[in-house]
Amino acid sequence: MSLHSDPPVRRKDSTRSRNPRPFASLEAHPLGRSPRPKHLVVTAYIIRKDRVLLLRHRKLRRWLPPGGHVEATEDPLRALIREVYEETGYLVRPWPVRDPRGDEPGVLVLPAPHHIQVETIDARHEHINLIYPCEVVAGDLHPNAESREVRWVSREALDDLPLGANVRHFAGIFLEAASRTRRPSPQEGDPERGVLPEDSSRVSNRR
Repeated sequence: MSLHSDPPVRRKDSTRSRNPRPFASLEAHPLGRSPRPKHLVVTAYIIRKDRVLLLRHRKLRRWLPPGGHVEATEDPLRALIREVYEETGYLVRPWPVRDPRGDEPGVLVLPAPHHIQVETIDARHEHINLIYPCEVVAGDLHPNAESREVRWVSREALDDLPLGANVRHFAGIFLEAASRTRRPSPQEGDPERGVLPEDSSRVSNRR
């Protein structure tokens, strides 16, 4: 390059110029910039054949899938199994089953949730809710005192219950997905065979 030549022209990063704030859409949502404390919780949409299990919560007076808070000593999977067992009597596993080949000493690969929701609970706190579609692998239905009523609900019957739009939407999505997926074999954990999920012996007792 000669001393008199023009300096090279730097090309602008078109992506950066178009979207200088990659999370702008998140920040635009009121929950995306909320300063309120957030609690980690899990929710299980339990699918069996062409039905989803919903509970009529005694305190909240709403139809909801089972779930609850992740305790300080738990990972989300352990909390999911415990909460579902306490509220329904079922042992479940997330669907689809995770591939454990990424495990190594000091690393445990957990199944990813279908999605994560940030939910306003009251003026003082919010929930970060990890949503898992699940299947039953063992147990019998024994709801605890938190539920006034429990139903296995078909996709057609979702419109007959007073559900929140979010619950109705994702219950329908998971039922549709289940209708396109084969039933698990007995070796994979068929409910009629009573095959327990990995480490199910460590599920805590009802409290």
